[in-house]
Amino acid sequence: MRVTSASLPRCGALWTLLMLGALFIPDQAARAEVVTPVEDVSGFLRNPAMGWVLYLEDSSSGWPDPTLYWNQQDPNRHKASILYLRVPWSRMEPTEGNYVWNSDANYKQLIQMTRDRGLKLAFRIIVDSQDCSSQATPQFVFDAGAQGYPSGNPAFKTPYVTDPVFRTKFQNFVQAFALQYDNPAVVDFIDAQGLGWWGEMHHLDYLGPVQSQEVFQWLVNLYASRFKKVVLGGQYGPNSFDYAVQEWALNEKGYVIRRDSYGSPIYLPQLDKNKLKSHFPSVPIFAENCYQGLGHWLESCDRMTSPWSDVMHRVFNDAMETHANTLDLRGPYDASYWMTHYPGLVQDFAVRGGYRFVLTQASFPGSIVSGGEYTVSHTWKNTGVGKLPNDLPNWSYKYKLAFALLDQTSGQPVYTLVDPAEPADWLGGQLYSYSTAMSFVGVPAGTYDFAVAILNRDNAARPELKLAITNPTSPDGWYKLGTTVVTGSSAGYAVQTGAAAFTTESTGNGAIQVVADGNDTSIWASTPQVGLPQVVELHWGGRTVSTNGVSLSTSYGQGQGITHVDVEYFDGRRWKPILKDQHLSWATNGSAIETQELPFGVYVSTKSLRLKIHGANLFWGVYALSEFKVWGRLSANVAPVQNIAPNAVASTTATTQPAFGSVQTLIDDVDGTTWSSLAGVTFPQYITLDFGHQTFRTQKLTLATHYGMGQGITLLDVEYWNSGRWNTAATGVALTWNSNTSTVEYRDIPLPDISGSKLRLKVRQANLQWGSFSANDLRLWGSGSLSGRTNVAKYAVASTTFASDYPIYNVNDQDDGSPWASTADASFPGYLVLDFGTRQVTTGRITLVTHYGQGQGPTQVDVQSYVSGLGWVDLHNASLTWNSNTEALESRHLEFSGVTTSRLRLKVNSSNRQWGNTTLDEWKVSGWVQ
Repeated sequence: MRVTSASLPRCGALWTLLMLGALFIPDQAARAEVVTPVEDVSGFLRNPAMGWVLYLEDSSSGWPDPTLYWNQQDPNRHKASILYLRVPWSRMEPTEGNYVWNSDANYKQLIQMTRDRGLKLAFRIIVDSQDCSSQATPQFVFDAGAQGYPSGNPAFKTPYVTDPVFRTKFQNFVQAFALQYDNPAVVDFIDAQGLGWWGEMHHLDYLGPVQSQEVFQWLVNLYASRFKKVVLGGQYGPNSFDYAVQEWALNEKGYVIRRDSYGSPIYLPQLDKNKLKSHFPSVPIFAENCYQGLGHWLESCDRMTSPWSDVMHRVFNDAMETHANTLDLRGPYDASYWMTHYPGLVQDFAVRGGYRFVLTQASFPGSIVSGGEYTVSHTWKNTGVGKLPNDLPNWSYKYKLAFALLDQTSGQPVYTLVDPAEPADWLGGQLYSYSTAMSFVGVPAGTYDFAVAILNRDNAARPELKLAITNPTSPDGWYKLGTTVVTGSSAGYAVQTGAAAFTTESTGNGAIQVVADGNDTSIWASTPQVGLPQVVELHWGGRTVSTNGVSLSTSYGQGQGITHVDVEYFDGRRWKPILKDQHLSWATNGSAIETQELPFGVYVSTKSLRLKIHGANLFWGVYALSEFKVWGRLSANVAPVQNIAPNAVASTTATTQPAFGSVQTLIDDVDGTTWSSLAGVTFPQYITLDFGHQTFRTQKLTLATHYGMGQGITLLDVEYWNSGRWNTAATGVALTWNSNTSTVEYRDIPLPDISGSKLRLKVRQANLQWGSFSANDLRLWGSGSLSGRTNVAKYAVASTTFASDYPIYNVNDQDDGSPWASTADASFPGYLVLDFGTRQVTTGRITLVTHYGQGQGPTQVDVQSYVSGLGWVDLHNASLTWNSNTEALESRHLEFSGVTTSRLRLKVNSSNRQWGNTTLDEWKVSGWVQ
């Protein structure tokens, strides 16, 4: 790629320096412009995955006349964002392979008129005929041999949900349905369940024994495997399926919660609302009120007679309390009732439901010299009660906050910067402030509009989300903040080296570092029979690279070239795609080097960049890469190195002396805590720091110990995990200690520039005056894609052998206020299990939370992990003492040598039993899941 200022607007041609503001001193001569945009407090903003919802439901044997429908709904649509079609499968596929979107003129006109009005679609497909005006499942399914039973109208059949013919036909429909509607430009969400009465996942019938979990997972996997871009949701609450499997859909498949019965004190009691709130902000909530036929039909949801004013306010208040993103106006009659009798509530939800982003202040350079370094500061708030679901897997952070310099004539951006701020983090009641450094290298001299927008990565990086500010906008939707005058000229340069490389895949040829050595003729290749996906990462340590594109080079591309890839950058907390599902086609299968360019269309600034490889040509069983080129500009400034060891989970092969606590004390960055092996230790022993899915770059570690002459390590090797294997960083490192007192000594161990996901010390010798070796702290100095440990218990399904008065799913619902409790007559020992399914959790610490601990808290527990071939293995035995017998929550942290496992178990051997029961409010697991 050749870099010229004349080619500025073209992706992949200009590469600028974009640096985090904390690292650089801005140009002191720059004129800072400070703006405070005027907030739009009442205007209607139609944004994705939020707002009022209009309904079209099954009410007759065919599709309504589109003109008649919209004549009725047009007075109500101006505050709505979505049209929700809740219809029988037979309406969508009346005969096999005859899909309504291809063949029914009425339907096609209805959809077009919806789109013409600026609304998106949502769907629930129903298969149960209960209360349907026609048979919900098409007759061709039964003609093919599916077994069914009467439901609702005795003339209508409903299939057994385990019937194989039904499943085959429904899978065919969902496949075609996704091909047509997995398009977020048209569809807002798919209500991706639909079994049982009214599609609400209750009153299901099975062929043979009840198989509720298998049925639920079959249905969720069916939709999730076909819909990859549109938000998926499911009915959540008391129905035919345990909460545990419902939460599997939320946590593992990225479903949002769709919950009905809003406003009903019977069907949405406070306990249910508390459970909904426990998932916020991780899981957005799409709400539906309990009432229809407004003004007439009340008793079905109330079992009482209430003033309709009370009912409507209860619906609204429930939506506010549970952070709802959407709420229903429903069909023409109900929507008109809302608009006519309660316009104030309609307006209130329009401006408070979901998310509503306000830029409260911004500071940017009013004049710059091209190539100079400047800081943009900005502060945001969300005045809505919900959240932008940007972190759902089907969106995968597609919305990007960005700043741009706009050509004042065309309104088009000549320079666009993606800011690391994440709008999914913005919740109501808080201010979010950021400072981001920019270098406008290559921008031609001139006067530009400085603008802000939230872009859609998957829609050519165009502005898409509307902001609640009154600033003038460009034709494409950029909000103008002021003007910036650029003087001088500059050019970027190509950066191909300076990064440390890492890969999750074992190496078959060459070292992974050759992909960043600037030499196209050096080749790295995976091992044969490689499993995908795999990752190749580049880390610039304390320096920042700014880029708007990468290129991949290889030889024999048709035989071993990468063919399907995402490009992701690390924003300081998480990996986020800047390009997704890029498909590469190689033209040659010879020794000549071929290069594929992947332009981003915008600039990103990062210290780490990676390829996530989903597909490759595997003619020889391997894929190969000669160069992973990141064209851009590398900052001259280097951030101070930090101790990154606390981001890891520690483990050791040496048995720990119980009096000195867990090996986790080695990475707590506290000199006063000590870890020690048992006496009688033999060598070698290993101490491992596992960073899970994170990657580090380092050139030094430090070992701290006291009484070093008596118990300090004296000879060790240092190894790191990269390319699917342990590699040697240093060998035969000899350490001498000068003291045998409580004074802590430090020994620095220099390392080559290495990158990995694990680091370990191979301890070969130590002073053994007391028969054991010891250390106070292990510090690893460096940087990387490090986000620390989090509570990952939510990803598990909880179960227990105890008979329970309060449900076991409360122990990992992320709500300290919802307890699990055994019955008063439960016997010991009893077990609590967290099952992570196909995921692996890496952890060395759990936390138990309870209230009234002196009356009902566990007092003696064993922490266990499941090891294939061995069964349950003890990690830690603990006696617990609780200080309170009140509702105040207490926590107890239990640390142990780190493990990677799919299941954890808590064996409760005894507890305080003032009332006979054992109680835990929360079981937290600190670590990562992969």
